[in-house]
Amino acid sequence: MVKDGEVVEVSERGKLVALLVSPTPAVTMRDQLVSSGRLLPAKSAFHLPERRRSQGKVTGSETLAELRQDRLA
Repeated sequence: MVKDGEVVEVSERGKLVALLVSPTPAVTMRDQLVSSGRLLPAKSAFHLPERRRSQGKVTGSETLAELRQDRLA
């Protein structure tokens, strides 16, 4: 059933608790790469660092405009 693309609902006392679905090609490929050792899964989630604010009075847009002016002159 699932292998043919159907979704199987799993219930407990009439309440839906899970869905069984076939894996997407991307998930299957990832699993193959991990098992072959060609892909190392992340040890933790990636988080971007806090954005730093400039202490100066010149904005980023002003700095970029200045740099572009030099290039176009």
